[in-house]
Amino acid sequence: MPICSIHPLPYSADPIAFFARIREAPGAVLLDSGRPSS
Repeated sequence: MPICSIHPLPYSADPIAFFARIREAPGAVLLDSGRPSS
């Protein structure tokens, strides 16, 4: 069983919409570069 899954997603200026769909999954993590306001 893999320890993680990688899924390519289309670009979105607001990644929260994607993350909201999986945030309840065990170990869910949102990695965001923070650009342009990093």
